[in-house]
Amino acid sequence: MHRKKTDLRLVAIALCLLPLASCAALEAMIMGFSPQSFTATIGSGLVINDAATDNDANFFGDIDKTDTPLTLGVNAKLSKSVGVDLQYIDFGEVKFDGLFAGTTSVGTVENKGVELSVTGKYPLGNGFNATGKVGALYWDGEENELFGGAPDNESDHGIDPLFGFGVEKELTPHITADFTLTRYFNVFDDNIDAAVFRLRFGL
Repeated sequence: MHRKKTDLRLVAIALCLLPLASCAALEAMIMGFSPQSFTATIGSGLVINDAATDNDANFFGDIDKTDTPLTLGVNAKLSKSVGVDLQYIDFGEVKFDGLFAGTTSVGTVENKGVELSVTGKYPLGNGFNATGKVGALYWDGEENELFGGAPDNESDHGIDPLFGFGVEKELTPHITADFTLTRYFNVFDDNIDAAVFRLRFGL
């Protein structure tokens, strides 16, 4: 089922995100790179994979594009408003069952990866902060397919951009809850949207 596609918008998006990341890095340099604190993170929520073949005129059938992700990571606070996130994310799997060019096509696509992001926040009051992040994801994808009854498996990996925004709430001096919407570009040639709720624990 997996077919390569080209998205030239990635170049434009990367060029737009670069100045934002540079500004955040510049603030961290001015404030000093020595981390002020570390937090461990764990989270889950909902992912939606745009599943390229859903719009492929040669594929007819069902595609389950949603699943529950798992995230584990660590955040380093570089200044009052800038940090760095290092996070593992398992996107779950996409399931498909149908016909591709008249031949039965049944299988799953599984994606996971490690993301590195520059994060920023803006105080809203009462312990709430608006948040944003830009970065990159090193992803690994695997497709297990029976095409016409015969195994036709594929795998791939790469590094592609991401950006997200959300809100966080400081529950205690050592525990923070956050909710973030993130777009991951070109993961196994598909874009993935993730809505993730996380808890961060001070180390």
